[in-house]
Amino acid sequence: MAAVQVDGVPEMRRMEGMTQTSPDGQIISGGAGSGRTDGNVVSVEAEKMSKTKAQPPGEQMEGNSGSETTTGARETVSADFLAACHLLNDHMDNMDNPNDDMRKALVVLFQHWFSAAAEETSVASRVAVYLREVKKATPSLLAFLINLADDNGNTALHYSVSHCNYSIVSQILDTGVSDLSLQNNAGYTAVMLASLTAPDGPGGMEVVRKLMEQSNINIRSSQTGQTALHLAVRHGRVVMVRLLLSCAADANLQDSQGTTALMFASERGHTHIARLLLERSLCDLTLTDKRGQTALSIAMQGSHTDTAALLQAHAKARAL
Repeated sequence: MAAVQVDGVPEMRRMEGMTQTSPDGQIISGGAGSGRTDGNVVSVEAEKMSKTKAQPPGEQMEGNSGSETTTGARETVSADFLAACHLLNDHMDNMDNPNDDMRKALVVLFQHWFSAAAEETSVASRVAVYLREVKKATPSLLAFLINLADDNGNTALHYSVSHCNYSIVSQILDTGVSDLSLQNNAGYTAVMLASLTAPDGPGGMEVVRKLMEQSNINIRSSQTGQTALHLAVRHGRVVMVRLLLSCAADANLQDSQGTTALMFASERGHTHIARLLLERSLCDLTLTDKRGQTALSIAMQGSHTDTAALLQAHAKARAL
């Protein structure tokens, strides 16, 4: 399915084949100007990036002495990229205060890695080459590369999830060094983004399950206090709600406004999702948000009679 970019937000594909925008319209913003890791911000000047614009994966830069080459029939990476890896690997202790040579190396590292792994058109075979070469040449740099983020706080994992490039997501997870707690500038982790996707088949679902099982499924957004379950419920992602609950998502967690997943289901009249939450988790029907409203009062206020009737029936059954 072809995805469309909306307001600079990397594409999120819906099951119906339409474009899904981010929660509040800004989960991820496109663009690349810096590389950073958790706790370590390393500036990469936008001017340099504009002069060395990343190319589509596998496309060589004409006239570039560091273009990608092959050894025999074996695909490899550019000499420039490997040189940057070696330089940065030798100066890992100085990442907080990089010199000019390190900054240039970071530009090369960032450009090549994000071009290979973070584009909608990225392919797993190319990513595999990068991972293989980094592991072989500078294994101690692998974690830095995997967790490198752009100006918007997005890593290659954030992008590959939002583009539904599940084979690349799986490769990144298999490195064992991805920090799954990293939030982008909008406060979203990779698993939060995954909660909004709609995998086309069982292969994609298994990768999303693996991501959820390896992540802290109940981590809260630094901006809204919402979890992956909040997001999936808000956007009516029934399959993801079911998967999150099977991975022990806590339905009673409240966001910064005191809203639970069940309250979001009530607010939107998602009766089927409300039923899932009630049947597959220990939802506390007495919880109130900061306005003093319960899931039931929210459903009634919104004239969602089916949802309200469901909540009333469960409340009566629990009172017996």
